[in-house]
Amino acid sequence: MSQTISNKQLQLNKELHEKEQNFGNRADGAGLADRLPVSIHRMHQMGVCNSVLDYGTGKGKLVHRLRRELPETISVYGYDPAVEEWRKKPSQSVDILVCLDVLEHVEMKSLNKVLEEIYEMTNVFCYLVIDLQ
Repeated sequence: MSQTISNKQLQLNKELHEKEQNFGNRADGAGLADRLPVSIHRMHQMGVCNSVLDYGTGKGKLVHRLRRELPETISVYGYDPAVEEWRKKPSQSVDILVCLDVLEHVEMKSLNKVLEEIYEMTNVFCYLVIDLQ
């Protein structure tokens, strides 16, 4: 399969985002991104990070938080094909890509393509959190 998401899964995710207030609505990645702004800022100071992408950002809460808490010299992007505001992928790769509680929702037939896309969009560091509860 050459798609990262099927039309059926895309529609399901769109409906979940519209109907479920809490679906894709965490600014802290369920606690796993509490210190993320501090870490990214430190990497920026070390010359390692000038751009960040939240891949599968949902409603964009983490993107908005990072934009508030990080210096303006760090570009922060969000991507989520099921949310109108975030459905356009950045045209360039980023230094740091975060993907929190997303990969467990990816269809098995699309998983390799999604991982390839994440790899291609990441310059330096990738932070993946996969919820297997």
